[in-house]
Amino acid sequence: MGLEESLPAGIALTSVEKVLGLARKYSQWPVTMGLACCAIEMMAAGTPRFDMARFGLEVFRASPRHSDMMIVSGRVSHKMAPIIRRVYDSMPEPKWVISMGACASSGGVFNNYAVVQGCDHIVPVDVYLPGCPPRPEALIHAVLVLREQIGKGTPRRAPPRNRPSRREGRPRGDAHPPDEGTPRMSDVSIPEGSASAEVTQASSQRGFALPEPIAHREGLFGAGTDSSTSGFSGLVSDSFLPGEASRPYGSWFDQVVDVLEELIVADRLAVADVIEKVTIDRGQLGIFIAREHIARVAKYLRDDPDLRFEMCLGTNGAHYPLDKGRELHAIYPLYSITHNRMIRLEVTCPDEDPRIPSIVSVYPGNDWQERETWDLIGIVFTGHPSLTRTAMPDDWIGHPQRKDYPLGGIPVEFKGAVTASADVRRSVN
Repeated sequence: MGLEESLPAGIALTSVEKVLGLARKYSQWPVTMGLACCAIEMMAAGTPRFDMARFGLEVFRASPRHSDMMIVSGRVSHKMAPIIRRVYDSMPEPKWVISMGACASSGGVFNNYAVVQGCDHIVPVDVYLPGCPPRPEALIHAVLVLREQIGKGTPRRAPPRNRPSRREGRPRGDAHPPDEGTPRMSDVSIPEGSASAEVTQASSQRGFALPEPIAHREGLFGAGTDSSTSGFSGLVSDSFLPGEASRPYGSWFDQVVDVLEELIVADRLAVADVIEKVTIDRGQLGIFIAREHIARVAKYLRDDPDLRFEMCLGTNGAHYPLDKGRELHAIYPLYSITHNRMIRLEVTCPDEDPRIPSIVSVYPGNDWQERETWDLIGIVFTGHPSLTRTAMPDDWIGHPQRKDYPLGGIPVEFKGAVTASADVRRSVN
């Protein structure tokens, strides 16, 4: 006979940790702090239209000592970095951090000497929120994801990439070494005949079982060791796309992939011809789709009652020059309101043929976002009803967010301007 059966009605047993976790889960107090454009979206999330107060988040505290959540909303300059760290250190434990937007998470389009390439160099991050900028609904969803982590216990946090002391044997120039467990590009070798059975099986089903190297950077902002004057010439950074995940994926991920594969087979298609690989990265399910099948797969995901991804949060473009034959990537975050799930579709195309079918017929809200991806990255979305530029003039040459876009902009011309002589200029006291 258990102790629970001897208790009177209305009394339940639990632990202090669970009670505290429940209280913390539903009572985050964000610190009042905004850095750039994403801060406007953060402010909008508190307005009546989006109403963060529904989730107990209306108390933005003016003092970090009264706060337990930091939303890093915008790019972080090197000048601002120590201030952000001071605010973080002033917050009492336990505390959590949301990195809001591409600039806060990775530097975004500001790949230069003035901007920190990811706020996780300064503070530990619990949730990364993609987008440029992410909408208020996406921020609310990030908070709900964080709440799920808090309810399960201490969230899995990425430690800040602090600089180790010289006593640890690392050269002074290597300011931010790769995270532990992350392979360097020079360490990755693709086995020919001695691959494990698991990788061999995945390779037979998908085309991209191993991690894909996509970037190799030396120096603070890619200037290289010969011409870098930043003092960070020893910094070497390698980036990879994750390889094929092995089953079971966990959670509801297996169910989604199984249903999607059943729909593909029902249309008399080979699964390997449609799905290039399935990844589990940072707790998110990612599915790489062959570009000729993206509209079909989007329709599966929207219409099937077991999937029901009714909302596409946009189209993001990325340019990886080292990913030969797959340099241009289009990323589609999909959200299921019915099942409260989010996945990521990713489609690639080569520089020589930058064409991907449009999914505006399936998700009409992608209209202007496909146009923006065409304008800034250069992916041509075939079948789009009106594929025109959104930010640049119609006769502009090139696409500004590509890695191969020349820096420096265009020369400024002053036509007909003259400089007055010193004796006739207005003096300012």
